[in-house]
Amino acid sequence: MFQTGPIHDCDSNCVEGGLPRAVVTSHSDDVLPTRSPDGKWIYFASDHAGDQQLWKVPAQAGARPVQVTRHGGLLGFESLDGRYLYYVKSFPALGIWH
Repeated sequence: MFQTGPIHDCDSNCVEGGLPRAVVTSHSDDVLPTRSPDGKWIYFASDHAGDQQLWKVPAQAGARPVQVTRHGGLLGFESLDGRYLYYVKSFPALGIWH
Protein backbone atom coordinates (compact mmCIF):
# COMPACT_ATOMS: atom_id res chain seq x y z
CA MET A 1 0.00 0.00 0.00
CA PHE A 2 2.73 2.51 0.99
CA GLN A 3 6.20 2.81 -0.46
CA THR A 4 8.80 1.66 2.03
CA GLY A 5 12.56 1.79 1.80
CA PRO A 6 14.53 4.50 0.02
CA ILE A 7 12.68 7.69 -0.90
CA HIS A 8 13.33 8.43 -4.56
CA ASP A 9 13.41 11.82 -6.22
CA CYS A 10 11.72 11.70 -9.61
CA ASP A 11 12.66 14.83 -11.52
CA SER A 12 13.21 15.70 -15.18
CA ASN A 13 15.39 12.60 -15.53
CA CYS A 14 12.24 10.49 -15.16
CA VAL A 15 10.45 12.43 -17.90
CA GLU A 16 13.45 12.00 -20.17
CA GLY A 17 13.62 8.27 -19.46
CA GLY A 18 16.16 8.35 -16.62
CA LEU A 19 15.83 6.39 -13.40
CA PRO A 20 14.83 7.87 -10.04
CA ARG A 21 17.67 8.23 -7.56
CA ALA A 22 17.53 7.62 -3.81
CA VAL A 23 17.70 10.78 -1.68
CA VAL A 24 17.07 8.98 1.65
CA THR A 25 18.35 5.51 2.44
CA SER A 26 17.71 4.08 5.89
CA HIS A 27 16.49 1.00 7.71
CA SER A 28 13.35 2.90 8.74
CA ASP A 29 9.98 2.85 7.05
CA ASP A 30 10.19 6.03 4.94
CA VAL A 31 6.82 6.58 3.24
CA LEU A 32 4.49 9.09 1.59
CA PRO A 33 6.99 11.43 -0.12
CA THR A 34 5.78 14.81 -1.40
CA ARG A 35 7.74 17.62 -3.04
CA SER A 36 7.60 21.30 -2.11
CA PRO A 37 6.10 23.60 -4.77
CA ASP A 38 9.54 25.10 -5.52
CA GLY A 39 11.04 21.61 -5.89
CA LYS A 40 13.73 22.19 -3.25
CA TRP A 41 12.42 19.84 -0.51
CA ILE A 42 11.00 16.36 -0.24
CA TYR A 43 8.78 15.74 2.79
CA PHE A 44 8.15 12.20 3.97
CA ALA A 45 6.92 10.23 6.98
CA SER A 46 9.38 8.01 8.81
CA ASP A 47 9.61 5.98 12.00
CA HIS A 48 13.34 6.76 12.22
CA ALA A 49 12.91 8.47 15.62
CA GLY A 50 10.71 5.67 16.98
CA ASP A 51 7.21 6.76 16.02
CA GLN A 52 5.84 8.16 12.78
CA GLN A 53 7.04 11.76 12.27
CA LEU A 54 7.31 14.11 9.32
CA TRP A 55 10.81 14.73 7.93
CA LYS A 56 12.26 16.78 5.08
CA VAL A 57 15.37 16.45 2.96
CA PRO A 58 16.73 18.61 0.13
CA ALA A 59 15.71 17.22 -3.25
CA GLN A 60 19.38 17.10 -4.19
CA ALA A 61 20.81 13.86 -2.83
CA GLY A 62 23.53 13.85 -0.21
CA ALA A 63 22.05 15.79 2.72
CA ARG A 64 20.77 14.40 6.01
CA PRO A 65 17.00 14.44 6.66
CA VAL A 66 15.65 16.96 9.19
CA GLN A 67 12.83 16.02 11.56
CA VAL A 68 9.93 18.47 11.17
CA THR A 69 7.33 17.22 13.68
CA ARG A 70 7.76 15.97 17.25
CA HIS A 71 4.21 14.84 18.10
CA GLY A 72 3.25 12.82 15.05
CA GLY A 73 3.01 13.65 11.39
CA LEU A 74 2.38 11.87 8.15
CA LEU A 75 1.61 13.44 4.80
CA GLY A 76 3.11 16.94 4.43
CA PHE A 77 2.43 19.69 1.87
CA GLU A 78 3.91 23.20 1.73
CA SER A 79 1.64 26.12 0.87
CA LEU A 80 2.26 27.52 -2.60
CA ASP A 81 4.14 30.51 -1.16
CA GLY A 82 6.25 28.22 1.08
CA ARG A 83 5.19 29.99 4.30
CA TYR A 84 3.20 27.12 5.81
CA LEU A 85 3.50 23.38 6.05
CA TYR A 86 0.27 21.42 6.26
CA TYR A 87 0.40 17.84 7.47
CA VAL A 88 -1.81 15.03 8.63
CA LYS A 89 -1.58 13.84 12.23
CA SER A 90 -2.71 10.49 13.44
CA PHE A 91 -3.63 9.30 16.90
CA PRO A 92 -4.41 10.87 19.34
CA ALA A 93 -5.28 14.13 17.54
CA LEU A 94 -6.51 13.31 14.05
CA GLY A 95 -6.71 16.13 11.52
CA ILE A 96 -4.79 18.46 9.25
CA TRP A 97 -2.36 20.78 11.03
CA HIS A 98 0.02 23.62 10.15
